[in-house]
Amino acid sequence: MHQLKKGYDAFQDAICQDPLKYLHPPPKQQKPHSMVISCCDSRVNPCQIFQANAGEIFLFQNIAGHLPDPNHPSSTQTKAALQFGIENLNINNLIFLAHTDCAGLRAATQHYQDLHLNLKNWLQNLQALPADNEAALLQAHLNQNSQNALKHPFIANKVNNNSLTLQQMVYQVENGTLLIHRNGQLIAF
Repeated sequence: MHQLKKGYDAFQDAICQDPLKYLHPPPKQQKPHSMVISCCDSRVNPCQIFQANAGEIFLFQNIAGHLPDPNHPSSTQTKAALQFGIENLNINNLIFLAHTDCAGLRAATQHYQDLHLNLKNWLQNLQALPADNEAALLQAHLNQNSQNALKHPFIANKVNNNSLTLQQMVYQVENGTLLIHRNGQLIAF
């Protein structure tokens, strides 16, 4: 708790020095332009990575940054988050942000049988992804997320109407580099 309190005090000091940097737009309403689905790994902080102000990014984080098939029993929460972000907040970018050294993906592909039941249920659809090469694993995971997103009619319709884009990105935790999927490959963002 001491570290959290120290960080909070520094945050309050920063707000006093530059309130617009931390509280813009005014906290009465959020108007995010993007929704980021990412892992809940503490090294992956989308607002920090994109240097976003409060209210600019709608976040949905979970183990492995997984977007299950809409028909999977564990998809209720993700469906609700997607629908809220896309239909209620009118975001126009849906970003799937994977990261290197992901313990969730590693558990799903290499240690699935050793997991507790709740984790098995959540990671079930990831266990068949390629585990021998991290780059191939991350790309397969991002592709699966995009395919699952397009199974939601409200997403597919907006993508087809060009009012929503799907983006695939990889954050390299070892050096802070962000890669984006373009023309079949990951390149520097």
